[in-house]
Amino acid sequence: MTRLTIPEEDGVATRPPWACPFCRAVLNEGHCGACGRVYPVSATGQPDFRIVEPVSITHTYRYDPSFGRFPWDRVRLEWPNARSGLRVDSKWALIERYMLGVLPHAKSGQIALDIGCGENHQRFRDGLTQLGYTPVGIDIEGRSPDALADAHRLPFLDSSVDVVMTSAVFEHLKNPHVAMAEIARVVRPGGLVVGSIAFGEPFHISYFHHSPLGVFDLLDSNGLEGDIFVLSDAYNAIHAHLEMGYAGLRISRRLHRPIADIFRHLLIFPARIKSVATRSPGCVREARLAFARSHAASVGFLAHRHK
Repeated sequence: MTRLTIPEEDGVATRPPWACPFCRAVLNEGHCGACGRVYPVSATGQPDFRIVEPVSITHTYRYDPSFGRFPWDRVRLEWPNARSGLRVDSKWALIERYMLGVLPHAKSGQIALDIGCGENHQRFRDGLTQLGYTPVGIDIEGRSPDALADAHRLPFLDSSVDVVMTSAVFEHLKNPHVAMAEIARVVRPGGLVVGSIAFGEPFHISYFHHSPLGVFDLLDSNGLEGDIFVLSDAYNAIHAHLEMGYAGLRISRRLHRPIADIFRHLLIFPARIKSVATRSPGCVREARLAFARSHAASVGFLAHRHK
């Protein structure tokens, strides 16, 4: 395979922990000695692990009958910052900056997997490299990924990566629980999972949008601990529908954010009055959280695999 190894800036090549996505055995130059499958190389030189025909996938789901279970005390309005000294590139999207900002510096040899990395540009690659990780990007198509692969069957050995990044991907997956089980399989015990999933965004070739409760169950049922959940009141469903949906097509793009902000501030304004009258600044935050619980456009999360 042309890209079995990934060259680093210092000239040292790193071999990602590729494995057969079906039987999970180590590959030998694209050939699985355990099940006999052979994985081709794409026209652009990437190992191609994609599923090419319908298959039967068995998944064990750990069902908890509790209703409405969610750790609301772990919700934040903004992404936390690890203060790692990351040099932000102006070309990075805001969500990319926020998600990279939660990561600590890597220890020697740590691998960061980016699921849905981007077809033409790996959006987290520069930041992950700067933090000392060896980034490995996969996507379903494109020239940019290090490998072409399906999130429902990741081509990696068990417990072989240290960090998993995934942004605006899970709403596009046909079975998000199968994909999250794969993440839990390949990330090391104690390893981090950083993600963002659509909630109040409009349809955009998306199968499953996730509420905060849905994201929590997605993680919890697959052995991942959700440490922080990010519900932004600034990036809300009103803004998302103006930016991405039919509602904003006949309105100038310059007005999308102001319209959404006016709506948000009007709803939070009574809490601001109350905070001044009662000298209780906390009620503004509670109002913002209440607005975000129902109107956040996406749910961000920082999780880890149980040791």
